[in-house]
Amino acid sequence: MTIIAQGGVLDNIKDVQQQIAPNIPVDATIGDLLTTTNIINFVFFLAGLIFFFNLLYAAWDYLLSTGDPKKIASGTQRLLNAFVGIVVVLGAFVIVRIVLAILGLQGTL
Repeated sequence: MTIIAQGGVLDNIKDVQQQIAPNIPVDATIGDLLTTTNIINFVFFLAGLIFFFNLLYAAWDYLLSTGDPKKIASGTQRLLNAFVGIVVVLGAFVIVRIVLAILGLQGTL
């Protein structure tokens, strides 16, 4: 059993952390986590979530339309917009990855 007053607690935390998640440093700062690559990945993740929720909302419009042409048109338009949006986002993702690879910044940002 480790006594906190004796010190060495941080070393014990680092040992446990290395066993659980060796690629994530315990002493990382916010600046280390807010790299350009992490921010880019987070933005694309958010775009995927928005796409998913637009699909759910479009499906909800269809389910509750009860034959109303306005609601059906609204659901159709939302579905079309969601797919166009995700195609644009995926295209941007590919372009960003290609540019980073060409510039040699893939792992450094």
